[in-house]
Amino acid sequence: MSQKNEELYLNIEKLPDYFQRMIEQVHIKTGAAAEIILPTLLSVMSLSCQDSFDIEPISGRKYPLSLYHVVLARSGCRKSTVYKLLTKAISEFEQQLEQDFYIERDNYERSLVLWNVKFSALNKCYQKALNQGIKVNEAFLNLEECLVQKPVAPIKKRLVINDSTSEGLAQELGDGYPVLSLMSDEAGELFESSLLRKTPLLNSLWCAEGKSVSRASRDNYVIKDCRFSLLLMVQPALFDSFM
Repeated sequence: MSQKNEELYLNIEKLPDYFQRMIEQVHIKTGAAAEIILPTLLSVMSLSCQDSFDIEPISGRKYPLSLYHVVLARSGCRKSTVYKLLTKAISEFEQQLEQDFYIERDNYERSLVLWNVKFSALNKCYQKALNQGIKVNEAFLNLEECLVQKPVAPIKKRLVINDSTSEGLAQELGDGYPVLSLMSDEAGELFESSLLRKTPLLNSLWCAEGKSVSRASRDNYVIKDCRFSLLLMVQPALFDSFM
């Protein structure tokens, strides 16, 4: 399957049987080397379960299942073919999530219109009760119950992004859905971006550590209990220039 070379050689016989079988099937379909298939496969598996499970190798020490992978492969090694094959199901699931979001958003907007009408009426009743000193407590409780029932805007879930800045990534994890993966089969430009130059953020995300972000030009936000994984496929020459 994979010709031995001095740069890197992966002996798949050392892997569990099910990994060997999966790698062989992907190799049959793509012709790509195991050295490309395995990290891509692990990254997809990590993304699929990183928001559901943690590992605890030592009692009291929990870690996320999120993985960081950088795959070095020259042009013609079929890295894009492997990437598209293994991420196809994720792309289809994201499309379904997007459709579900639009349905939830429409329901939210309708519910908010009705809630605003109810709130306006109860607010007027409360103001009237205060002015007249009659049934103030009853009006207050009705208004308070209405406030508790205010519709909550749905959050758009994105599982995979292909490009981002460090600021954009932090804001998306802090304000949006806190489970994300940065994956690209052509990651050359990312190695020139601010994201990979600011490693403290990536280190914090890998460990799922909380992070408070303050910006003078926008609202503050907190990254809490997030899950972030990374798969970057790049040509060796571009990676060498980055290093």
